[in-house]
Amino acid sequence: MADSLFQNGNFLEARVEYERLIFLQTKDASRNELLLKKSFCYKAEGKFDKAFETLKRTDYYSGEDSIRVQLFYESILNAYLSEQYDIALSLLSEMKYNFENIENYNLEVLEILTLNELMKWSEAKEKYLELAANYNLQLDTTAYKDIINTKLRKPEKAVKLSYLLPGSGMIYAGAPIRGFTSLALQGGSVALVVHGLREGYFFSSTFTGVALFYLLYNGGAQYASNIAAKRNNDRINAFKLSVKNTLQDNSK
Repeated sequence: MADSLFQNGNFLEARVEYERLIFLQTKDASRNELLLKKSFCYKAEGKFDKAFETLKRTDYYSGEDSIRVQLFYESILNAYLSEQYDIALSLLSEMKYNFENIENYNLEVLEILTLNELMKWSEAKEKYLELAANYNLQLDTTAYKDIINTKLRKPEKAVKLSYLLPGSGMIYAGAPIRGFTSLALQGGSVALVVHGLREGYFFSSTFTGVALFYLLYNGGAQYASNIAAKRNNDRINAFKLSVKNTLQDNSK
């Protein structure tokens, strides 16, 4: 009945029924298969963290190798999909240790994608080239060259530069027009204070001009940091997406 519920898209009812069967089951091998099926329900619902937690209840070292391979692979996949990249990579290493001669295109792709998420570019490049050679794929062998040599902007450096010279942090982060605009605005606020003092508006010029400068000064530094972080993320994410699309286009 549980399998039928799953096939009909009744995932909640299916996993409840699988859990009932798991409770009644005493054999580890059978429990593993039922837990695996329950994880499929969660995965079909997009609840990858729940699927992974379900698979953690299994015993990776009992039962037939075919089921054990599935348990490892699904655990790695759901750890990746739930953004638990360190755990996914650790399980991947454990799987390779237990199944030394395993050859699985999807598993190798998953390893590359996981390494990309962890920004382990050199390791990812090595696996990428191995994949191309092992499966005779026409992949761009220079794909990782730019990302490895890319000097990412440091948000903390953008902040320091902004405090040293207003606007310079934004220029460093890659937004020169905004940087010069920020410099002009902060220079204008200082000029406002000086003009007010000369005209005798000591109270208003001090509180208005200084407050404006303070807001622009600190806000500009934080904004420079945000720009640097965003530009880094945009560049990295664009590269990761290009690799993912390339590997999907060559899927086996």
